[in-house]
Amino acid sequence: MEWDRISANWAHWRDRVRERWSRLTELEITEIAGRRDHLSTRIQKTYGLSKDEVERQLRNWERNLSLDEIETMPASARQPVKPRPTK
Repeated sequence: MEWDRISANWAHWRDRVRERWSRLTELEITEIAGRRDHLSTRIQKTYGLSKDEVERQLRNWERNLSLDEIETMPASARQPVKPRPTK
């Protein structure tokens, strides 16, 4: 899933962020306001993780959101999933 879609609909996705990174407070999630760089920094500080590890977790989380979104779509609306190029 593209981060722009997450950011634009932060109110919807914030609960999923809270499920994944439960140590983040409601206030922190509100202050992040859909900004990926702020989420990354907050996860690093809260969990004591490296920037690379946080980026890996965020990429996996985004990929899982895409898969979840596809699974909840009606079959007629589904498009084949193309793998993302790795950097």
